[in-house]
Amino acid sequence: NVARAVERLERTTLAVTVELKIKEPLYVMLTSKRAKQLNQLQEQYGIRIFDDRQNPERRGRNSGAPDGANANANANANANANANGAEVAAPKVGQGATLRLVGLQAEVDAAAAAINSLTSGTTTKRQAVPAAVRGAVVGTKGAVLLAIEEECGVTIDMNREKEEVAITGPTPSVNAALERVNNILTDNEEISAEVELKGPHVTQILLSKRRERLREIMSMSSALVIVGREGEFGNGPRKGKRGAAAEGKEGEGKAEGKAGGKAEEAPKAKPSEGGPAVVTIKGRRSQVREAQHHVERLLEEVGWSTVSVPLGTPDLVGVVLGKGGTNAKKLRGAHPGVSIEVVPEECLVYLFSDEVDSLPPAVAAIEEIINANQRSVIEMDATLGRQFFARDGPGKALRDELTGAYPAVTIDRDREANTLKLRGPGAEVAVVVSRIEQFRDAQLTEEVYLCKEDEVSVLNGGEKGLLRTISSETGAELNMKKDRDPTVVLVTGQPGPVAAARDRLVKYLDGDDNGTVVLMEVDPDAIGTIIGKKGANAKRLQNAHNVKIDTLTSRAKIRIYGADAAKVAAAKAEISKSLDATVVTSVVTIGAELINAASLLTPAAVADIGLQYGVSAELSERSVGVVYESNSINGFIVTLKGPSGSIAQARRAIMALAANTAFSVVPLSASQNSDLSYNKSMGTDLLAPIAQMVAGHVTVDVSPLPTGGIIKINSPATSMVHARALVYSLLGERYPGQFASVALEPAAMADGSVMSKQVLRGLTESTGCSHMSLDWDAKCVHINGSPDDVVTAVAEVTRIHEAWASRRKVVSLPGEWMIPVIIGKAGAKIKALRKNHGGVKVEIDDNLMAVVIEAKEGANASASAAEVQALVDASVAARLEQVEVPIPPDTNAIPTLIGRQGAGIKKIEQSTGARIDILKHRDVIVIKGSTNAIASAKKLVDEVFSRATVNGGGGGGGGGGVAGEVSRTASLGSGQEAGRMASIVIGKAGATVRALQQETGANIQISSERDYTDRRIVLRGQPENVEKAEQKIANLCMEWRRENGYDGGEEEGAGGVAQQGSFLGNQLVFYNAGDEKPAAGGDGDEG
Repeated sequence: NVARAVERLERTTLAVTVELKIKEPLYVMLTSKRAKQLNQLQEQYGIRIFDDRQNPERRGRNSGAPDGANANANANANANANANGAEVAAPKVGQGATLRLVGLQAEVDAAAAAINSLTSGTTTKRQAVPAAVRGAVVGTKGAVLLAIEEECGVTIDMNREKEEVAITGPTPSVNAALERVNNILTDNEEISAEVELKGPHVTQILLSKRRERLREIMSMSSALVIVGREGEFGNGPRKGKRGAAAEGKEGEGKAEGKAGGKAEEAPKAKPSEGGPAVVTIKGRRSQVREAQHHVERLLEEVGWSTVSVPLGTPDLVGVVLGKGGTNAKKLRGAHPGVSIEVVPEECLVYLFSDEVDSLPPAVAAIEEIINANQRSVIEMDATLGRQFFARDGPGKALRDELTGAYPAVTIDRDREANTLKLRGPGAEVAVVVSRIEQFRDAQLTEEVYLCKEDEVSVLNGGEKGLLRTISSETGAELNMKKDRDPTVVLVTGQPGPVAAARDRLVKYLDGDDNGTVVLMEVDPDAIGTIIGKKGANAKRLQNAHNVKIDTLTSRAKIRIYGADAAKVAAAKAEISKSLDATVVTSVVTIGAELINAASLLTPAAVADIGLQYGVSAELSERSVGVVYESNSINGFIVTLKGPSGSIAQARRAIMALAANTAFSVVPLSASQNSDLSYNKSMGTDLLAPIAQMVAGHVTVDVSPLPTGGIIKINSPATSMVHARALVYSLLGERYPGQFASVALEPAAMADGSVMSKQVLRGLTESTGCSHMSLDWDAKCVHINGSPDDVVTAVAEVTRIHEAWASRRKVVSLPGEWMIPVIIGKAGAKIKALRKNHGGVKVEIDDNLMAVVIEAKEGANASASAAEVQALVDASVAARLEQVEVPIPPDTNAIPTLIGRQGAGIKKIEQSTGARIDILKHRDVIVIKGSTNAIASAKKLVDEVFSRATVNGGGGGGGGGGVAGEVSRTASLGSGQEAGRMASIVIGKAGATVRALQQETGANIQISSERDYTDRRIVLRGQPENVEKAEQKIANLCMEWRRENGYDGGEEEGAGGVAQQGSFLGNQLVFYNAGDEKPAAGGDGDEG
């Protein structure tokens, strides 16, 4: 006790006071109400610490120092202050503070040193904390801030007015604490996220089947989940308004108040047209992340329970929906556990169900609708469309046949698009399309050309006009095309009617064998005599002989026609007599195309023609213009006088002589012209032998020109090529190196940018040659000049031609059948070639029967040609042969062959690879394919026909099937158990039943209870295939029944679970179509 008293006395009497000034961060750290530094320093060094910001009385109570010491220290401090005559004032906040350390000298010094050591490295950082997230930063009763202070060794003060926190302490510790605070702010930031929905059907499923799950997700995560675009859908609780935080009193350590407000239900809205595309999640970041995770898992679950059925074409969308959605409603009613949504934009039907086994029947129902409403479009132009829909003829016969055989198939005509649109069961549509395409492809179109005067005569009479009459009598369609030059009549239809119509029209135009149509040649100058003034003479002749007379001035003929050949002959005789009595004068002009025929059309030759036909014929010369440079070439006029009938014959003979006359020139240089002219003047005609070597009357002469000369050649047209070749050969021998010829392709000569007269004129100037000219008959360029210039010109022409040839490729076609393949549908393949190979030019030459490709770059032309050649090779390799098989008469062979919904033909085609077309109007079947495929298919077809002949038609499985097929049926019973067994056989989305059909080769159909009073399985096919399918299906059902407690009545008297359907025990029994199904097991003995 004495020791303690002495120690207390020493501390009271020997205590000293030391003032220590510190900066604001250190003051905050030491004096914070949550900090323990001051208490630790006082306890560690046994001193008392006061600061100048505290109230003296309060300071004394809080310090925990002995009352005497505190009073002494305070008295000394106040005395010092009063002695100086000043009041004691606390420093301002933010400017630091003064600490008074009271105790023994050594202890005070040690404590001051410790405080000074804390000054280095201390800092304060501030971070804004919005009021909305203040509670998350503070935590319950300040737990979050206290934990940060404890772990990081800092002091944190919350300033609610400024909405910020101040963190004080060593810099590394402050940074760590600041990062912790920022993480809390980030996690509690208000954000939104979107999860994409794959299709509007998912929206409907979420809103109808998974609404409660969405509410659970919102409840767990406290986030707001909106199904659809923002503002369209709101589901589940929305956050209430956050309540005001409860302010804690100073010094009592009150924490932030909790969020107030009550969750309220968001209004619901119907989805907008087209359906929403996203799920929007709103809330704090951590809440959004949690909700997003749950939503994505939910969407995965929806995807596992969803099946899509493609519709193929937009037309089927309306079929599945039905008028006003009636079909879709029926489907939903028939399958109540399945959500069915039709998405027109994707041409898909989505099916969703929590019970996966209920999906296959719904899928099968939709596929049945799709199969029953298959669409197809056939291109058919207006003419063929009229042929097909004609009131009589082959088109009507085919329509009647198709309507009777395939009543479920509808055929509509789109006049604007020139197409036929078909709808019905898929197999039947395929057969009908094939038949109509055969009809379309069998249509022919032939052309008959008309002269100008015939345009009126063939149309006279309206409905009773010639074209209408021929069309109604033959069944072909005749249309006049005046926009063609010359005017043409298109005859379209089946081969037989087209031939008959064409013959009728040609006989009218050119005369027939029975004398009812006669054409007479009449000189154009005598036609007026036959017609008479205002047509009086022609009318008299028509009335007198009951005939019609057409004047064909452009053809220099008249046509006489009527029903009676004798009257037509009498009219012709009277006209001939009139023509013989009419003397006319006619002039025959030899035009520029038949110029310089002096050597052939001599006065003597013309006079001989006049004597032959009893007319006067005189030949006179006239100038017709310049043919080569300044050398004028003259034409001729023949004047004929005599009876008009004879003049027409003489005119024709003179024109025939002139038409076989050709004229050509070969340019010469001045020296060459002088040489040839000099030799001729000296009696040596170097060109004379040519006339003797060429067939026909030929003259070859030299004519001077200002710049040189020309060799003029006159010969029959058939001899001109030979004559020119001999002239150039002679010139080459006479003047070595001065003449050359470069062979060209005709296409290069026709291409104005390659070898035109303008191009040759430029080459002549650039090379220094005398002359360069194109020879169309010899297909070459002739070059004349000095030897060096000729060599240069030959090289340049060859270069230009080879460059052109490298940019032009020709691919030969095996026949006309290849042209549509090259063109493609609506020109698609040619367009693709142009697009893929730098805009190449692609043309099909019907005369060459080839594809001509031209490009700016040789590489593009080569690549295009290679692609076309590959297409040709592939088409030739795949080109089908065909054979015709007669259809047996008086049998049901065709229905037997086709089978139910085309199954018979389809099976033969699939097994052999051949294609089978039925031409019933010709009583034949056409089999197309490779040799082996045709042989195999023909064998099977012959077997079917043989059985049909013996059995009188019909087929396995109730008729209409392929010969040899059988049909077997089993019953699964009715009710829920039967539905589950059917689902086992069908499999997910029909996978199991498809696999069974592929494995066994049998056709498997599973009915619904709306078809019968029970669920039935029907098998069709060859006996061995049906037997395999029976065994596999029976095993599936047996395994399911055993797993679900169907013991089949194996224990006597037990009977097991009540049985339905055609089961004996657990064994599914199949029976023949039409037989009574076996009785189901009843009690144990029967089982």
